[in-house]
Amino acid sequence: MSEGKDKLPTGWSLRTLQDLGVWSGGGTPSKARKAYWTDGTIPWVSPKDMKRPYIDGAIDSITEVAVKESSARLIAENSVLMVIRSGILEHTFPVAVNTVPVTVNQDLKTLTPTEAISYRYLAFGLRAKGHTILHDCSKDGTTVASIDTFALKRFSFPIAPLPEQHRIVEAMESYLTRLDDAVASLERVQRNLKRYRASVLKAAVEGRLVPTEAELARSEGRNYEPASVLLERILKERRERWIDAAAEPRQRQRRRRLTRNGRRKITPRRCKQNEPKQPKSTRNLLHLILQMFPVSRMVGLSQVWTNSVARSPADRAIGHNTTVLAQGPSSWLKTFGSEGSNSVSDKR
Repeated sequence: MSEGKDKLPTGWSLRTLQDLGVWSGGGTPSKARKAYWTDGTIPWVSPKDMKRPYIDGAIDSITEVAVKESSARLIAENSVLMVIRSGILEHTFPVAVNTVPVTVNQDLKTLTPTEAISYRYLAFGLRAKGHTILHDCSKDGTTVASIDTFALKRFSFPIAPLPEQHRIVEAMESYLTRLDDAVASLERVQRNLKRYRASVLKAAVEGRLVPTEAELARSEGRNYEPASVLLERILKERRERWIDAAAEPRQRQRRRRLTRNGRRKITPRRCKQNEPKQPKSTRNLLHLILQMFPVSRMVGLSQVWTNSVARSPADRAIGHNTTVLAQGPSSWLKTFGSEGSNSVSDKR
């Protein structure tokens, strides 16, 4: 780090990390020795545990026998733990403080500061200098992102007087506490927004969000036709047209069927147009309304093309389509597909 002494406040000094305390490493006890891992009570910290600022436990633990017989060393509490080999070093330099005695694996280094250095001040400073450390101390040409330990120990670090270190730490923790509270409040607001959104949608579909048509009609002194009356009127008009269409003489298609004695019997095809019934869903109601109003236009258009002088193949095709549209919903569905109202709307 190229930071000159003239940039530091009065009373501050610039020292290398190697001079700030006792450095230590770690190792991995043999997995083949069950006595090293079974019923372990000493946390064995690895990079996967370095996701929080203070370490009071680890995913894996080892026994005291492992500490005595392996390369894993017991690290005193209030030491600063740093990851020196992991994929996370491509963008972050993890730093944490252990609040209990721990051991670490070979991918971590620890620094137990002297009495003149606050461990919390040292941890805050290393996190603040994380990007600079990754830039100045990273190894080149390695498969896994790694920190050069010798370069890390030679890294220059600003040291404030001990009383000022404590004040800086207290201010930092105060700001971070308020920041954590703000983040928690934001998450709580986001959860409440989901409930508010659901409440607004519920009020909208129940007619409580805005004045209903019935309320507006009463306030304006005009008549209002409820949905039930509208549906009944549509069904009545459609039933009347169905009765009139059934009473008119129509030429039905006939088909041949084989009888038991081998003779062919000509039988009329049954009418596929059933009596209108009340729709069971909103989609069927919309389909019913779309079937109601364009029929007269379709009949007129069909007659025009039927009486047309020009009888080209294109003219005959258009006349056939309009005739089908005029014959009713059953012919629409048979000719244009099973989409119902969508197909009719597209053809119009």
